[in-house]
Parts: sequence; structure tokens; C-alpha cells
Amino acid sequence: MIKSLVLAVALGAACLNAYAQGSAKARVILDTDAYNEIDDQFFLAYSLFQERFDIEAITAAHYRWEQGSVDESYYEILRVLEIMGIKPQFPVVRGSDVAMPDEKTPKRSAATDLIRRLALSPTDKRPLYILAVGALTNVGSAIVAHPEIKDRIKVIWLGGFPPDGNMREFNAFNDRASVKAVFESGVDLTVVPTETSARYLTLPYAEAEQRLRHTNALGRMLLTILRDYGERDGKVIWDISVPAYMLQVLGGPKFFEVTTELAPVIDLKTYTYIRGRGPHTIKVCGKPDRAAVFAELFRHIPAPNDTDAPYFLSALATGDGADMRVLFSEPIRKPEAKCFEGQPQQIAGDGASFKLTYSSRPTEIRGTCIQDTAGNPLYAGRSSVPVRFEKGAAPGLKLTVFSANRGAKSIPEKQGQPIFTGTIPSLDWPGAAFPAGARPKEGATLMVAEGQLYIPLDHRYEFELHAGGLARVWLGGELLLDQSREGDRRARRTTFRNAGIYDLRVEYYGQSATPRMTLLWSLPFHDMSLIPDAVLLHRP
Repeated sequence: MIKSLVLAVALGAACLNAYAQGSAKARVILDTDAYNEIDDQFFLAYSLFQERFDIEAITAAHYRWEQGSVDESYYEILRVLEIMGIKPQFPVVRGSDVAMPDEKTPKRSAATDLIRRLALSPTDKRPLYILAVGALTNVGSAIVAHPEIKDRIKVIWLGGFPPDGNMREFNAFNDRASVKAVFESGVDLTVVPTETSARYLTLPYAEAEQRLRHTNALGRMLLTILRDYGERDGKVIWDISVPAYMLQVLGGPKFFEVTTELAPVIDLKTYTYIRGRGPHTIKVCGKPDRAAVFAELFRHIPAPNDTDAPYFLSALATGDGADMRVLFSEPIRKPEAKCFEGQPQQIAGDGASFKLTYSSRPTEIRGTCIQDTAGNPLYAGRSSVPVRFEKGAAPGLKLTVFSANRGAKSIPEKQGQPIFTGTIPSLDWPGAAFPAGARPKEGATLMVAEGQLYIPLDHRYEFELHAGGLARVWLGGELLLDQSREGDRRARRTTFRNAGIYDLRVEYYGQSATPRMTLLWSLPFHDMSLIPDAVLLHRP
């Protein structure tokens, strides 16, 4: 017993040592619908960083039931490789552009042929791992067309595998026949369920900004696509779950609890998994160690190198003037009252925007011991800012929400009485502060936000609108951004504006009760960023 224990400890130490030295390598194919969402770019970076992965190919997967999506994925893969400075020594090929028509009919492509060739390599007998983070079309087609590869490959798939057995999840839905082909083939299969595992891998924008800003080209790209996607409170980076589990297989950190169960049978008439039928087994990942999974990604990206000094951009007082919203050029460490002349009674906020409450009403805010998150002190040339007083105004925008019919091709007219009237602090929807009562229980929505925007400096501003529905923005009575046609998802415009207060109106029409819209601008000499709450106001 003692000998067995000593041997087990020695073997375990040897495995960890092999992992640390990078000698425990595995043959890997990455199969990704890279242009579908923003988590695929994180998946590619995560996987390409791993010295323990012998990446032998990247195959592009489709992500919608129409031609063209596999080409978008293919070129996005090439873009990420270029940004990372990688000239691949492995092939990058397109997969099928459409789903399998049934579980017995493969869709042959360059990807299926390549999977067969690599799996049956006469010179490398190691198993071939396929890390699949989209529809299983390429993998299922390869297995059906070439069943002789089944015992030479191992598949790790991110997809829907919920307790109730439905197949509505995006990756499963996009090719249910291929899911049946893979699950019932007997291939060595590990599933990372989106519903009970990968969904915990959320990345708040503030955390990403702190870690990716001022790093390198890859960090800037990842931060930009995360910013543009919205969901600043936390975007799920689904796909990195798969390479994280692959590292665990190789003896690396234990990111997941893993269980084994009998494979399901898939009913394509009802589109359901009938679990526990067998005869073979599959492995299923549980809840991940979120912090450890992201730490593995971030350790490969250089530490931020921020040498820019922060400075004041604006100070806006509303109401009786006691509360002043101060905006800095970048996120700063939360300052103490002594860092402001006149010492405010209260300081609230974080990031680049703070609310200062004074007993007096200073006409100028002057700072001293203020530092950004990297420790750079306040820029002496802009260490003060005049306060703009807007008597009778209040923070945020007025929000009016109407129920609407689904299926409109353009923004509809208001109909009936509003289901919600109130205020909203931000132009990042839904966001944590989005009023719960502003979401109808069902149907489409028409939302109108009205108020004013304080532009702090004379400058040529670039405005950008991202929306999951149809949207329009008016500024100073002029139609600034028009994204009101079906299929539009982004509108951009550059315009010169003098410093001052401008009327602002935003219209949004969405097919669901949860809106998705973000309004961005480029402050002077800065990258595109969310229009901050500190410059939004309305007249009650």
C-alpha cells in the first residue's frame, strides 16, 4: 500500500513536471466559427499561446444557415493570426458552409478531408484532439464520411447539453444532425455544457480594461471587440472553456470537475437529448474555476505599460449645484477628499467618473494627489477644470418605453400608453442600472431616451452606435446616427462640435424585452469609449 502510494506520488510529480516543462504535448485541431461572436478570438489566442498544444490545423466552421459564414470565420482566423504575429506552419482551411441534412449524410469539405488525413497519420500515433466551439458539422461529417478515424480522435465540444434535454442552444441548434452523428458514434467525447459550465466564464469590461489596456496589439484587439459588443457588466467568454479543459487533460491546473455518464440518444423529431442511454460513455464538465481560467489567458499577455498622466475633462453640476460630476481622461484610483481643494464632503463613483458633494459651490475643481490605476500622477497642465452649472437639470436621461409588435422592418411609431416612464443613467443598455420595470414580459419594445449631452471641449468627435435592434440618435436637433434599417448593427459618424450642452434623443426598437444598445464617442486624443454618465442630463 505504501509502495503504491509512493509510486502514485512520484507519477503525479512527474506528470506535473512534464506539464511545467511543456513536454506533455498533444496533437490539436481548432474548429471555430470565429466570426460569429467575440469569444472565438479569445479562444484562438488562448489555444495558440499553449506550448503544450501541437496545433496541426485550424478549421473554419459555419454559424448560420446561409452561405458565407464559413468564409467570414476563415478570414477572421487569419486576422487573429496576423495580429498575434503568427505565420502558421499548419493549414487553415474552410469547413462546410451548411449543416448536415441528416445524421448519415456528411458535408464533405477541405476540413473533413484534413481531419481524416491528420487522424490517420502513419508517422504520429498520438490521438488527435479536436477542440470544437461551434456547430459540429465539420467533426460529424468527418466521422460519418470516414468512420475509420473514430478511434484515433478525441473531441472536446462546447455546446448545449442542459438537464431538460432541449437542443435550443446556438451551437447545437445550428446542426442538430451533426450532434447526433457525434454523440452516437462512440467517439471519445467531452462536452462543456454552455448552461451548467461555460456560462460562468464572464468577463466584466472594467476587469478586461484594467488587464488588457496598454498591453499589445492582441490586448487592444480583444478589449476593442469586448467594448463594441456591449454587456459591460459581464460578457460570457464561452469558448475559452475548451482549451482550458484541454490543459487539464494534459496534467495542468484543475479548472473543472468532470463526471462520466452514459451517452444520450438524440431524437431529431423532438430535438431533444434522451440522456443515459449508452452503450458508450461521455465526459461532462461542471462549473469552472473562473479566476484560474482567466489567469491562464492573462499570464500570456504583457502587463499593462501605462505612462499617460490622467487629467480633468469636465465638471458638471446639476440641481442645486451641490453635487458635481467630475470626468477624468481615464480611470483613476478612488481619491480621498484631501486630493481636491475645498475637500468635498462625499466622493462616490469609480473608473473615470466621480460625484463630489460640496457644502460650498466651487466654480473650479482642482486636484492634487490624484493618480490613475497605473500610479501616474495628475497632469499638472490640466489639474483643474471649471464647473459648468446647469440649474434645474438632473443626471441621466428620461426614458419612455412602449410595447410594440414584432417583425417591424423599421422603427415603428409610438402606439398606446407607455408601459414605463422614468430615468436611465447610462447609454449602455441593458446594464446593471437599467430599470427592471422598463422591460415588458413579452413582445417587442420601442424605447425613447431624451435629455442633453454635455460636450466638454471643442473637438472633432467620432460617434459610434452599436445595437442589437434598430436605433437612431439625434444630437442638437440633427439626425446624427441612423441604424434604423433591418440588418444594420453599427453606425458611425465624425463631426466637429463646440463645447456646450446639446439636446439628445435616442430611439431603439428591439424584438425582445432585453435591449442591447451602446453609444460610444472618441474623446480628444483617446480611443473610442462609452459616453460616460457624467455628461448626461435631463430637465425634470
